[in-house]
Amino acid sequence: MPALALQTVVARQVVRGAGAAQMRALGYRIALGAGVLALVAVPLAAAGLHTRAITAAAALAAAPALVLLAVEQGLLQGERRFGRLAALLALAGVGKLAFTVPGLLLGPGPALLGTTVGALVAAVVGRALA
Repeated sequence: MPALALQTVVARQVVRGAGAAQMRALGYRIALGAGVLALVAVPLAAAGLHTRAITAAAALAAAPALVLLAVEQGLLQGERRFGRLAALLALAGVGKLAFTVPGLLLGPGPALLGTTVGALVAAVVGRALA
């Protein structure tokens, strides 16, 4: 999911008068679609990457979380709350690392799930900031 493009679209729509609830509803629909596509793509990704299905699923699980995070970032950008946007971007980066690096001790699957958890935590914080 090109999250930066989604963030930009949400920001533009907010500038044009769209409300946060409307943009979040759009984000939930896109996240659901990304989740379904990720689920369908698991066997293809596992075969193409020569890895176990659980590892491919862990990698693809981040897609819906990143969609939700991009929506919150777009809301902050569109509302010109750049200080909060900067804080959320920093938190998203640190959060992904904080959950991913310990996962590396357990293997690639847990590390990839750490990225998903970090993105979800950042999205929840982003919702509180927006």
